[in-house]
Amino acid sequence: MKWGASLYLPFVQPDEVSVLHCRLEQGLAAVKRAGFDFAELSLAPLANLREAALEQAKRIISDSGLPVPAFSGFFPPQVPVTGPDAQLSVLEAYMRKSLPLAKAIGAEVLVLGGGKVRSVPDGFPKEEGVEQLARFLASAEEAAAKEELLLALEPLNRKETNVVKRLEDAVELAARLYLPHVRVAADSYHMLIEREEADMLEEAVDLGLLAYVHIADRDRHFPGQPVERGVDYGAFFRTLKGAGYEGRICLECGYETVEELERLGTDALRFVKDQWELA
Repeated sequence: MKWGASLYLPFVQPDEVSVLHCRLEQGLAAVKRAGFDFAELSLAPLANLREAALEQAKRIISDSGLPVPAFSGFFPPQVPVTGPDAQLSVLEAYMRKSLPLAKAIGAEVLVLGGGKVRSVPDGFPKEEGVEQLARFLASAEEAAAKEELLLALEPLNRKETNVVKRLEDAVELAARLYLPHVRVAADSYHMLIEREEADMLEEAVDLGLLAYVHIADRDRHFPGQPVERGVDYGAFFRTLKGAGYEGRICLECGYETVEELERLGTDALRFVKDQWELA
């Protein structure tokens, strides 16, 4: 099993690129020192950089020696996927730049979250919003096929979106579309909030749709931290292991500083590896 950590990157103005570069360099070093096998980065903030700043970011990633096989933070902000103002053509133009970039860095999987931009606006038919999301996925399939990337639609809990809130929803949509490069991602944090049982993981694996897994505990705490009514990692990992899941597992947890990321990440990695072995 390959274990990773998600490193959040901010959107910056052209005169603030040093902030992103510093966050990137220090964050990758912290993830590596914590013992993780790979890092997950935010795609849209990188794709937003101008050429010189982007080349510097790519050098930082390469020099870190840490693989970046996955990206989250896929959607650019303020570009709706659903509703009367949906902008599929803008998203298609964005993908023409961002997917080759992700591939060049080493990506294999892109996680599609975007809770706000995919939420169906009030008063707009929910069914039409779902079909707009489906049309976006069909368009994204073409772009992903060119770069040989997998797209993993991530269910997001009801506090973050109003469409595709449960793993069951994501599996149903991906299975209906049956596109070669469109899969699903699972996140223990969202499943906890939605009270979705781990059994759904087995169905996703059995259908060949589970491409990626995020883990975090309640309130995005790192695994192993004391929380009330938290994730049952034993059941979660037993289900994944029993179903034969062989993909990556990435910790997508909250932290304030890179020092905290390294400290909490080190302990959490030890915890999840032990839990996986016991599962």
